Amino acid sequence: MIKNIYHKAFLIIINKAFLLLIFFFVLFSQKSFSQSHKTYNDSIQKHYNFILAASNGNVEEVNKAIKKGVFINHRDADGGTALFYAVGAEHAEIVKILLYYDADPNIGLHNGFSPLMNASSFSFEMAKLLLLKPQTKLDIYDVYKSTAIHYAAYYGQYQTVDMLLFYGANAELKSENNTCIITLATYSGDTSLLSLLIDAGSKPFEFNNDNISSLNVAIQFNDSALLDFLLFNNDAITFIKANYSNLINDAIKQNNIYAFEKIIALNDSSKIINSRKLYHTAYIYNNDNAVEALENKGQQKPFLPIPYSVFMSFHHSFNADDYSSYFGIGMLDARYNISLSLNYGTRFKPKAFLDKIDENTFYQHWERRNIFAIQLRKDISIYDNKNIGISPFIATDIQWHWVRYNGRSKKINGEAHFVPELGISFRYSNIALDISYQYANNKIYDVSPHRFNIGIKGSIPFYSKPKKYYPLWM
Repeated sequence: MIKNIYHKAFLIIINKAFLLLIFFFVLFSQKSFSQSHKTYNDSIQKHYNFILAASNGNVEEVNKAIKKGVFINHRDADGGTALFYAVGAEHAEIVKILLYYDADPNIGLHNGFSPLMNASSFSFEMAKLLLLKPQTKLDIYDVYKSTAIHYAAYYGQYQTVDMLLFYGANAELKSENNTCIITLATYSGDTSLLSLLIDAGSKPFEFNNDNISSLNVAIQFNDSALLDFLLFNNDAITFIKANYSNLINDAIKQNNIYAFEKIIALNDSSKIINSRKLYHTAYIYNNDNAVEALENKGQQKPFLPIPYSVFMSFHHSFNADDYSSYFGIGMLDARYNISLSLNYGTRFKPKAFLDKIDENTFYQHWERRNIFAIQLRKDISIYDNKNIGISPFIATDIQWHWVRYNGRSKKINGEAHFVPELGISFRYSNIALDISYQYANNKIYDVSPHRFNIGIKGSIPFYSKPKKYYPLWM
């Protein structure tokens, strides 16, 4: 009995000791975790303050942090280091200090954009400081396959490009979409920069994956000096003959008549004998200068119409006595500025008419009228630019009327009518407002044939508006 009592007491003591041990373990673990977490947060804050001081140009705080043992190559959430941000802010003294303490000049953002790429796009002095460090790599590239010399060329940094070439940068490397350095440099408009790169071995005429070359860029930006420089190159004539269609169509689309005439002059005249395609492009893109230039060179205009868009329309035809609503679909022509459309018109509600039988007797009828029409229309432009246009027009409808009456047993046979129309159209982009007068003698009881129309029309062109090509990754 006594033995059992001692045994129970022993078990109780053991359980309490075990619970006490767990309590102390949890208590000290929490304290240790709290201390570790605080240490981690302090480290993050310390490195954040270090990068902030470097980007703000605070020499004193940067030196303090380095002496306290901060990790000099610490990267923030974007991958940037203190050196990267100091270069971007052009703090030369900070850059010198960081490089002295062996900051890595090749660590960039997570997308690979390095301090040297950053400096090369805007600052010769920053690029010079980085290149004084032997560890700085010239031809590392980012996710867009661009190196420092690509950025320097695109942003027109002549001195930086010259320096990079001196240090051994490769002028033949290609960027995103297989874009060569010369094409990127053309955006700067600096012919001396292009000459420098050509002398360094970069090929002046190469298409990228989007069929854009240095000549296309010069054409798109209507830079005659740049175009003349490129055309003076020995390889220009060979390149133009091989890619005549691409270049001449680009000149027409961009309304660059100078480039248009230059390219035609450098190419064999036999290439433009069959000029229908060029006329087609010129008419579609509303390039009167190109049309005139082709005429001046003796090229015959195409006889057939050149469709360039489809349209849908809704208009309301009315006078004091009657109204009709029309829905239409048609096609616009660029050669003669004419349109052909099919239209359906109706009243949404039947119209009441009185049919006189004798002096004292009248029958009331409820007329429903459906109208099918083919319209041929000619617009005469008096003002036109890319977004706004004003054009009077003359049109003629051939209308077929199908009529039925409620309250009348006699059927009315369908009738065809010739309906002339005169009006004016106001266009904004691909939307037009039409206002017109129409003589429609539809032989309706006591209804005037003089009608006014007001409508709206939206067109969908078969072509896309010309846009300038930019290397969006730069």
